Amino acid sequence: MGDSYRNSYRNSLRDHIERCKAVGDVRNLIIWDVQEDEAKDASLLSLRMYGSRIYTDEVIIACGANGIYDTLLQGRTAFAKISAILQLRRYWEVD
Repeated sequence: MGDSYRNSYRNSLRDHIERCKAVGDVRNLIIWDVQEDEAKDASLLSLRMYGSRIYTDEVIIACGANGIYDTLLQGRTAFAKISAILQLRRYWEVD
């Protein structure tokens, strides 16, 4: 998988979250209050929310962070549901 697919996946995921927020479609989002320990460890937040640490990239995207070493903003944040993540991963051929 090339970087262009990964970047397209990230953009699609970000667009999905923003589109759902814009129309008030909270049925297709997870609304989560990011705590202090989660803000320091995106993989911990991934584990708590999705049951696995492999969705760190998705957490970072939803929080508007630039990378794994950024501290995430604490407070209420909207995240994509796992069904949307898996659908977009299949479409963009992201592992």
